[in-house]
Amino acid sequence: MQIGINLLQLRPDEIGGTETYVRGLIEAISKVDKKNEYTLICNDSNVKTVVPPGENFSLFVIPEAPKKPLQREIPLVNNSGSIRKKIENLSLDCIHFPFSYMFPLNKWENSVLTVHDLQHVYMPHFFSIPSLFVRNKNYTASIKYADLVISDSEFTKKTIIEKYGIKPEKIKVIYIGYDPRFRNKDRKMKEIKKRLKLPEKYIFYPAASWPHKNHLKLIDAFSMIKKDERYQDWGLVLTGAKKEGQAAIDRKISESEMSKSIFQLGRVPFDQLITMMQGAEMLVYPSLFEGFGMPVVEAMASGVPVACSNVTSLPEIAGNAALLFDPNNVEEIVDSIKKIAEDTKLRRRLVKSGNNRIKLFSWNKIALQTLKCYERVAKK
Repeated sequence: MQIGINLLQLRPDEIGGTETYVRGLIEAISKVDKKNEYTLICNDSNVKTVVPPGENFSLFVIPEAPKKPLQREIPLVNNSGSIRKKIENLSLDCIHFPFSYMFPLNKWENSVLTVHDLQHVYMPHFFSIPSLFVRNKNYTASIKYADLVISDSEFTKKTIIEKYGIKPEKIKVIYIGYDPRFRNKDRKMKEIKKRLKLPEKYIFYPAASWPHKNHLKLIDAFSMIKKDERYQDWGLVLTGAKKEGQAAIDRKISESEMSKSIFQLGRVPFDQLITMMQGAEMLVYPSLFEGFGMPVVEAMASGVPVACSNVTSLPEIAGNAALLFDPNNVEEIVDSIKKIAEDTKLRRRLVKSGNNRIKLFSWNKIALQTLKCYERVAKK
């Protein structure tokens, strides 16, 4: 088969978990499939970050159109007709759109679409009017046009069926894999803690500062915990790109009596992120909406206990390997943190359960499942 993976919407270091998914999937497919030919369709602004992982992978570069006001939302918006023709000339047996909607937006033969979440449908107040317009138009049409839809979780599958009336058999749930480096304990932890002046014990939350990530409730919970003498030496470490919710986070921290114990590190190199996850006392993940929840899996792989929200996809992904709390209830967040910190048997049980559960998130398994999706639509 001739398979195309459309990377025209890839914006390096800007789209978080979606980029992790795409890059991990391409690498994993290269290890399980040496027979089919893959074309990675890039633009001239991202091609330097895309390296073909095998001899059966090649790059096809389409120049990026001049930027317009909606350029970030609709990449290459001015040139979609000619782009479509260029892709059609590749004579692909299957084309995969891994960024939740198709670009160019049209009915594509033998198409696979990965939809990561429908947050804009359930929480439109977190989106700008232009972004909502683009998402509503593009998601609705893309999900209708696709021959097969991949969702990251059963939760996302359920929401697609609920909101778009798609038949269940058209949607295949395939989880996202984790980077195996999270399994290898990093000996540089002490060096990094010293360099960044981090406390010996800290709660970790790696998330871009989007409003739905709910940093404010976590900061409130941490401030309450710090009033207990047993947690005087603890810190809260936040990493992730600065987004629309950053100003509110900065205000909250500046108003907190515990501001000196809260460390905002912004975006950090991936190797450092792994080390910081491994060195944490726990991951606390208070997000209000997730289509998957990659850091929960990464914490399990790192042997770090997890407390997370009891909403959207998170209970499904965490299973029995996390304490669940209502993300809108600060007292519940506090209670979960204290239980993990103070109950050694509970910590061990969560870590053991996480170690067993990560088998569900093997990139090898995910690549094989995705390959079957390609074969299914190609036969059609």
